[in-house]
Amino acid sequence: ADYDATGIPRYGVLRMDVDNLGSVLRSGLEAHQARDLAHISALSTAISLFFDGLLDQLCAEAAESWACWLAKQTNQPKKTNAIDAIRPYVIYAGGDDLFIVAYWDVLPVLARHIRDQWHRYTLGRLTVSAGMALAAAKFPLYRLAELSKAQLEQSKDRVAFIHGNEI
Repeated sequence: ADYDATGIPRYGVLRMDVDNLGSVLRSGLEAHQARDLAHISALSTAISLFFDGLLDQLCAEAAESWACWLAKQTNQPKKTNAIDAIRPYVIYAGGDDLFIVAYWDVLPVLARHIRDQWHRYTLGRLTVSAGMALAAAKFPLYRLAELSKAQLEQSKDRVAFIHGNEI
């Protein structure tokens, strides 16, 4: 938290989870879709591929994007060696959820990047919810994990409307 966060020395936890995956696995993505074991297995494998296979790359891309934006805003050259230092650390990713620790300032960029890539990956048919919590360096990680989990549950309970459309 103290090493390279921008502005204030904080670290944070990001938790994300696929929305309504149980009902999707029970009913399929579309009303006419078959719900046999092969289709369920293929969907499960595709979801695991995203969380297990692409997440590290998405973390690296978010760190790079944040470093470029920050360098531009501060009129400083981008610190090439700092990108690895600010790269989010994936503690858990699998099934349909993830748990990531990073500097507080990188987390919103990462959450947006993951959401956007998930939307592209699933052709907009599946959504994810996220919860984020931030704290000072000496705040216990397990407590921050609990707080981010509570935020994730609250985000799953909310229904947002933009121009009358549920998102």
